[in-house]
Amino acid sequence: MFYVYEHIRKDTNIPFYVGKGKGYRANSTQNRNIYWKRVVEKAGYTINYLAKDIDEELAYLCEQERIDQLKRLGCKLANLTVGGEGAGAGELHHMWGKPHPQKGIKRPWLRERYLGENNPQWGKKFSEETRKQMSISRTGKKLNRPLGSKSGMKGKAYPEEGKRKLSEALKGRPCPTKGIPHTEETKTKMSASQKAHWAEHGSPNKGRKHSEETKAKMRASRAKRVYTDEDKMKISQAVKAWHQKRKEQV
Repeated sequence: MFYVYEHIRKDTNIPFYVGKGKGYRANSTQNRNIYWKRVVEKAGYTINYLAKDIDEELAYLCEQERIDQLKRLGCKLANLTVGGEGAGAGELHHMWGKPHPQKGIKRPWLRERYLGENNPQWGKKFSEETRKQMSISRTGKKLNRPLGSKSGMKGKAYPEEGKRKLSEALKGRPCPTKGIPHTEETKTKMSASQKAHWAEHGSPNKGRKHSEETKAKMRASRAKRVYTDEDKMKISQAVKAWHQKRKEQV
Protein backbone atom coordinates (compact mmCIF):
# COMPACT_ATOMS: atom_id res chain seq x y z
CA MET A 1 0.00 0.00 0.00
CA PHE A 2 1.05 3.58 -0.68
CA TYR A 3 0.68 7.04 0.84
CA VAL A 4 0.78 10.66 -0.33
CA TYR A 5 2.85 13.20 1.59
CA GLU A 6 4.02 16.78 1.41
CA HIS A 7 7.17 18.44 2.69
CA ILE A 8 6.64 21.78 4.46
CA ARG A 9 9.21 24.54 4.91
CA LYS A 10 10.06 25.21 8.53
CA ASP A 11 10.55 28.96 8.02
CA THR A 12 7.20 29.72 6.31
CA ASN A 13 5.16 26.59 7.12
CA ILE A 14 4.22 26.37 3.42
CA PRO A 15 4.37 23.09 1.39
CA PHE A 16 7.13 23.02 -1.22
CA TYR A 17 6.99 19.39 -2.37
CA VAL A 18 4.31 16.74 -2.84
CA GLY A 19 5.12 13.10 -3.33
CA LYS A 20 3.80 9.56 -3.35
CA GLY A 21 5.61 6.60 -1.86
CA LYS A 22 5.73 3.79 0.62
CA GLY A 23 7.94 2.63 3.46
CA TYR A 24 10.59 5.20 4.39
CA ARG A 25 10.32 7.29 1.20
CA ALA A 26 8.79 10.39 2.86
CA ASN A 27 11.76 10.62 5.27
CA SER A 28 14.44 9.86 2.70
CA THR A 29 16.77 12.56 1.37
CA GLN A 30 18.08 10.31 -1.41
CA ASN A 31 17.10 10.73 -5.09
CA ARG A 32 15.80 14.28 -4.59
CA ASN A 33 16.19 16.98 -7.24
CA ILE A 34 18.46 19.99 -6.84
CA TYR A 35 15.57 22.39 -6.10
CA TRP A 36 14.33 20.21 -3.22
CA LYS A 37 17.86 20.05 -1.80
CA ARG A 38 18.31 23.83 -1.94
CA VAL A 39 15.07 24.46 -0.03
CA VAL A 40 15.94 21.84 2.60
CA GLU A 41 19.46 23.22 3.01
CA LYS A 42 18.10 26.72 3.52
CA ALA A 43 14.94 26.15 5.57
CA GLY A 44 14.64 22.50 6.61
CA TYR A 45 11.31 20.67 6.40
CA THR A 46 8.59 18.74 8.19
CA ILE A 47 6.35 15.96 6.82
CA ASN A 48 2.58 15.98 6.50
CA TYR A 49 0.77 12.84 5.31
CA LEU A 50 -2.25 13.59 3.09
CA ALA A 51 -3.43 9.98 2.63
CA LYS A 52 -2.32 6.57 3.82
CA ASP A 53 -2.93 2.91 2.97
CA ILE A 54 -4.21 3.51 -0.56
CA ASP A 55 -3.41 1.76 -3.86
CA GLU A 56 -0.87 3.17 -6.30
CA GLU A 57 -3.36 4.48 -8.85
CA LEU A 58 -5.30 6.42 -6.22
CA ALA A 59 -2.02 7.73 -4.76
CA TYR A 60 -1.07 9.12 -8.17
CA LEU A 61 -4.42 10.90 -8.50
CA CYS A 62 -4.19 12.33 -4.99
CA GLU A 63 -0.65 13.58 -5.62
CA GLN A 64 -1.65 15.21 -8.90
CA GLU A 65 -4.67 16.92 -7.34
CA ARG A 66 -2.63 18.34 -4.43
CA ILE A 67 0.09 19.68 -6.73
CA ASP A 68 -2.54 21.40 -8.91
CA GLN A 69 -4.21 22.88 -5.82
CA LEU A 70 -0.96 24.30 -4.40
CA LYS A 71 0.08 25.78 -7.74
CA ARG A 72 -3.29 27.55 -8.06
CA LEU A 73 -2.69 28.98 -4.58
CA GLY A 74 0.64 30.39 -5.79
CA CYS A 75 2.95 28.03 -3.88
CA LYS A 76 6.39 27.48 -5.39
CA LEU A 77 6.99 23.74 -5.57
CA ALA A 78 10.16 21.72 -6.12
CA ASN A 79 8.19 19.13 -8.12
CA LEU A 80 9.48 18.84 -11.67
CA THR A 81 6.19 17.40 -13.00
CA VAL A 82 2.47 17.87 -12.39
CA GLY A 83 2.40 14.58 -10.47
CA GLY A 84 0.87 11.23 -11.27
CA GLU A 85 4.10 10.03 -12.91
CA GLY A 86 6.28 8.91 -10.03
CA ALA A 87 8.65 5.96 -10.15
CA GLY A 88 6.04 3.22 -10.50
CA ALA A 89 7.10 -0.33 -11.19
CA GLY A 90 7.43 -1.73 -14.72
CA GLU A 91 4.95 -0.31 -17.22
CA LEU A 92 3.59 2.08 -14.57
CA HIS A 93 6.88 4.02 -14.67
CA HIS A 94 6.49 7.25 -16.69
CA MET A 95 9.78 6.53 -18.54
CA TRP A 96 8.80 2.97 -19.51
CA GLY A 97 9.97 2.30 -23.09
CA LYS A 98 11.45 5.79 -23.51
CA PRO A 99 15.15 6.64 -23.97
CA HIS A 100 16.85 8.47 -21.12
CA PRO A 101 16.58 12.23 -21.83
CA GLN A 102 20.20 12.89 -20.75
CA LYS A 103 21.78 9.90 -22.49
CA GLY A 104 24.95 10.99 -24.32
CA ILE A 105 24.89 14.51 -22.84
CA LYS A 106 28.26 15.62 -21.48
CA ARG A 107 28.45 18.23 -18.75
CA PRO A 108 32.01 19.65 -18.70
CA TRP A 109 30.87 22.52 -16.47
CA LEU A 110 30.16 20.03 -13.70
CA ARG A 111 33.74 18.73 -13.87
CA GLU A 112 35.17 22.26 -13.85
CA ARG A 113 33.11 23.13 -10.78
CA TYR A 114 34.92 20.52 -8.65
CA LEU A 115 38.32 20.55 -10.34
CA GLY A 116 41.52 21.49 -8.50
CA GLU A 117 41.15 24.03 -5.72
CA ASN A 118 37.37 24.09 -6.19
CA ASN A 119 37.17 20.54 -4.84
CA PRO A 120 36.09 20.57 -1.17
CA GLN A 121 38.77 17.93 -0.47
CA TRP A 122 41.58 20.02 -2.02
CA GLY A 123 44.66 20.01 0.19
CA LYS A 124 43.05 17.80 2.82
CA LYS A 125 44.44 14.46 3.96
CA PHE A 126 42.55 11.65 5.61
CA SER A 127 43.75 10.68 9.06
CA GLU A 128 44.97 7.15 9.73
CA GLU A 129 41.80 6.45 11.70
CA THR A 130 39.61 7.62 8.78
CA ARG A 131 41.58 5.51 6.30
CA LYS A 132 41.18 2.48 8.52
CA GLN A 133 37.42 3.03 8.75
CA MET A 134 37.18 3.43 4.95
CA SER A 135 39.16 0.24 4.46
CA ILE A 136 36.90 -1.69 6.85
CA SER A 137 33.73 -0.36 5.19
CA ARG A 138 34.95 -1.47 1.74
CA THR A 139 36.16 -4.90 2.80
CA GLY A 140 34.19 -7.60 1.04
CA LYS A 141 32.46 -5.21 -1.37
CA LYS A 142 32.59 -5.86 -5.10
CA LEU A 143 34.33 -3.37 -7.37
CA ASN A 144 32.23 -1.37 -9.82
CA ARG A 145 34.44 -2.53 -12.67
CA PRO A 146 35.07 -6.15 -13.64
CA LEU A 147 38.62 -7.49 -13.44
CA GLY A 148 40.56 -10.34 -14.98
CA SER A 149 38.75 -12.60 -17.43
CA LYS A 150 35.48 -10.67 -16.90
CA SER A 151 37.00 -7.35 -17.97
CA GLY A 152 35.76 -6.02 -21.29
CA MET A 153 39.34 -4.99 -22.22
CA LYS A 154 40.94 -8.39 -21.60
CA GLY A 155 42.89 -9.46 -24.66
CA LYS A 156 42.24 -6.14 -26.43
CA ALA A 157 44.82 -3.50 -27.30
CA TYR A 158 44.13 -0.01 -25.97
CA PRO A 159 43.28 2.29 -28.93
CA GLU A 160 45.91 4.82 -29.96
CA GLU A 161 43.43 7.68 -29.58
CA GLY A 162 42.75 6.58 -26.02
CA LYS A 163 46.47 6.39 -25.27
CA ARG A 164 46.98 9.91 -26.63
CA LYS A 165 44.13 11.39 -24.57
CA LEU A 166 45.33 9.63 -21.44
CA SER A 167 48.86 10.88 -22.00
CA GLU A 168 47.71 14.48 -22.47
CA ALA A 169 45.50 14.31 -19.38
CA LEU A 170 48.36 13.08 -17.19
CA LYS A 171 51.04 15.45 -18.49
CA GLY A 172 52.32 17.86 -15.86
CA ARG A 173 50.81 15.91 -12.97
CA PRO A 174 53.32 14.77 -10.36
CA CYS A 175 53.44 11.11 -9.45
CA PRO A 176 51.18 10.56 -6.39
CA THR A 177 53.97 8.62 -4.66
CA LYS A 178 56.75 11.10 -5.51
CA GLY A 179 58.97 11.71 -2.49
CA ILE A 180 57.26 8.98 -0.44
CA PRO A 181 59.74 6.15 0.26
CA HIS A 182 58.48 2.57 0.50
CA THR A 183 58.67 0.91 3.88
CA GLU A 184 60.89 -2.13 4.30
CA GLU A 185 57.80 -4.32 4.64
CA THR A 186 56.43 -3.00 1.34
CA LYS A 187 59.76 -3.54 -0.41
CA THR A 188 59.87 -7.13 0.86
CA LYS A 189 56.35 -7.82 -0.42
CA MET A 190 57.10 -6.26 -3.83
CA SER A 191 60.31 -8.29 -4.16
CA ALA A 192 58.59 -11.55 -3.22
CA SER A 193 55.75 -10.85 -5.64
CA GLN A 194 58.12 -10.14 -8.55
CA LYS A 195 60.27 -13.20 -7.83
CA ALA A 196 57.19 -15.44 -7.73
CA HIS A 197 55.89 -13.98 -10.99
CA TRP A 198 59.21 -14.39 -12.80
CA ALA A 199 59.66 -17.92 -11.48
CA GLU A 200 56.29 -18.87 -12.95
CA HIS A 201 56.24 -16.84 -16.17
CA GLY A 202 59.90 -15.98 -16.76
CA SER A 203 61.32 -12.55 -17.53
CA PRO A 204 59.00 -10.32 -19.60
CA ASN A 205 61.95 -9.48 -21.88
CA LYS A 206 63.04 -13.08 -22.41
CA GLY A 207 63.58 -13.72 -26.11
CA ARG A 208 63.12 -10.08 -27.04
CA LYS A 209 65.74 -7.83 -28.62
CA HIS A 210 65.97 -4.08 -28.24
CA SER A 211 65.98 -2.02 -31.42
CA GLU A 212 69.01 0.10 -32.26
CA GLU A 213 67.01 3.23 -31.46
CA THR A 214 66.09 1.87 -28.02
CA LYS A 215 69.71 0.90 -27.33
CA ALA A 216 70.85 4.42 -28.23
CA LYS A 217 68.29 5.94 -25.86
CA MET A 218 69.38 3.61 -23.05
CA ARG A 219 73.06 4.50 -23.56
CA ALA A 220 72.27 8.22 -23.57
CA SER A 221 70.22 7.89 -20.41
CA ARG A 222 72.92 5.96 -18.56
CA ALA A 223 75.62 8.38 -19.68
CA LYS A 224 73.89 11.23 -17.81
CA ARG A 225 73.73 9.31 -14.53
CA VAL A 226 76.35 10.00 -11.89
CA TYR A 227 77.07 7.01 -9.66
CA THR A 228 78.08 7.63 -6.06
CA ASP A 229 80.55 5.39 -4.21
CA GLU A 230 77.61 3.77 -2.42
CA ASP A 231 75.90 3.03 -5.75
CA LYS A 232 79.07 1.49 -7.14
CA MET A 233 79.47 -0.70 -4.06
CA LYS A 234 75.88 -1.97 -4.33
CA ILE A 235 76.29 -2.73 -8.03
CA SER A 236 79.56 -4.57 -7.38
CA GLN A 237 78.00 -6.68 -4.63
CA ALA A 238 74.97 -7.50 -6.78
CA VAL A 239 77.15 -8.58 -9.72
CA LYS A 240 79.38 -10.73 -7.49
CA ALA A 241 76.33 -12.37 -5.91
CA TRP A 242 74.90 -13.10 -9.37
CA HIS A 243 78.13 -14.71 -10.57
CA GLN A 244 78.44 -16.74 -7.39
CA LYS A 245 74.86 -18.01 -7.85
CA ARG A 246 75.64 -18.98 -11.46
CA LYS A 247 78.70 -20.97 -10.35
CA GLU A 248 76.66 -22.85 -7.76
CA GLN A 249 74.05 -23.76 -10.36
CA VAL A 250 76.74 -25.14 -12.71
